Amino acid sequence: MRSLTALHDGDGDEPRFVEIFVGKVHQGQWDPAEDHWERTVMDFLDTQEMEKLSAVRATRKAERLAIAALWYAARRWGRCPWCP
Repeated sequence: MRSLTALHDGDGDEPRFVEIFVGKVHQGQWDPAEDHWERTVMDFLDTQEMEKLSAVRATRKAERLAIAALWYAARRWGRCPWCP
């Protein structure tokens, strides 16, 4: 799985997602943001649907789903679902 730093260096909406997820939602704290990112991706990977895909395809799909879910939570509630 790609780190938030790698996503920040990526294309499209990925850098903007990282800026919001780390900068606003986690108030600039990279460590908890990275932990919550990894937990979310792992949750999406741990499904029967992903078992049918190659490791690379499953990881990329889980990352896309994690971005969508965390982006939605940030916009809807202004917070991370993993944060207390």
